[in-house]
Amino acid sequence: MAYYFDMLISADKLVDVIRKAAEKAGGAAKLAKQLGVSRQAIDNVTSGRSNIPYGKISARLGYRRVVMFEKVKEPK
Repeated sequence: MAYYFDMLISADKLVDVIRKAAEKAGGAAKLAKQLGVSRQAIDNVTSGRSNIPYGKISARLGYRRVVMFEKVKEPK
């Protein structure tokens, strides 16, 4: 049985996923065309010039942004 957190990845890992998807597609331009985004958007994310890809790029690769909280100690 997989737990929900087993499906979570970090923002850095998502950037790696995008890089690998671009390689598989034959480059950033081809991936951008497949996802319906600009090549510049792909380049900005994979080069670190842009923030984490929360919008179309991640959604079209099957990811969504979630916020989680971790309990670090018992309340007083």
